[in-house]
Amino acid sequence: LGPYISSGGIPSSLGPIIFCFTGSGNVSHGAQSVFKLLPHEMVHPNDLREVVTQGKTNHLYGTIVDSHHYLKHKQISGFDLKHFLKYRSEYTSNFSTEVAPYISCLVNGVYWEQGYPRLLTDMDAENIQAGSGRLLAVVDVSNDFEGSIEFSRRETTLDKPFAIYNPFDRSFHEDFSGEGFLISNIDNLPTQLAIEATSFFGEGLLPYIPDMIKVSKAKTPDDRTINYSIRSAVITFDKQLTAPFRYINNIRKDR
Repeated sequence: LGPYISSGGIPSSLGPIIFCFTGSGNVSHGAQSVFKLLPHEMVHPNDLREVVTQGKTNHLYGTIVDSHHYLKHKQISGFDLKHFLKYRSEYTSNFSTEVAPYISCLVNGVYWEQGYPRLLTDMDAENIQAGSGRLLAVVDVSNDFEGSIEFSRRETTLDKPFAIYNPFDRSFHEDFSGEGFLISNIDNLPTQLAIEATSFFGEGLLPYIPDMIKVSKAKTPDDRTINYSIRSAVITFDKQLTAPFRYINNIRKDR
C-alpha cells in the first residue's frame, strides 16, 4: 500500500487524503502508530484548509486534534481544562466547522461522557456531506453510544466491520452504494489482536508481579522495598485513597 500511495495511486478527484486523530490516550496513539507506517506528513489543525487546496496526493496527511483545538468557551476566549471539567455546559465545540469539513477520515479516540460537547452531531454530518463532501470515513474507536459522534448508534462487527451512514435520512446500510460515508465502530475491536495484545501486556507485567505481591502484604503504601512504579500506582490502601490520589475526593465533592 505504501509504494502504491507514493507512486500517485490516490485519485486526484479525492484530493489530499487527511486523517484526523482525536484523543490523547493509548487508543489514539495506537491508531497513529499504524498510520505512520504509511507515507505521511503530520500537519497542525490550523493548516488543514491550506492542505486541502495545496496538498499533494503522493502521501497521506495526518493531524492530531486535542480538546483545546475545538472546545471553546461560549463567552470568553481560550480553553482551560480544569474549568471545562467543572463547567462543561459553558463550552461548545467548533470541530464541525473548523476541522471536519477538511478531513477525509476521522479516527476518534476521545474520552466522552454525558454533558460534553460532541465532536459531530447528526446535523453536523448532514451539513458536512452537503457542503465540502470531503469526509469519506469515520472510525469511532471509542464507540460511545450516541456520544462524541452522535450518529454512532449502530455498531459494526468483526464479521462486517464497515457500513455506510447516510446523514440525510440517518440510515445505515452495508452495501457501498448511494450517499453517505463509511463508518466503523466495533465494540470488541481489541479481540482482533488477542494473542499479540496478551503477549505484549504479559511481557511488560511479568517483572512487576513480585512487587505487586509485596503490596498485598505491606503495612503501609509507602514501603520503600516495593518498586516505585508499583508503589506509585496504588490508588487505595486499607480502604483509603493513597496520598497521590486523594484529589479524587475533591472531584467527587465538586460533582
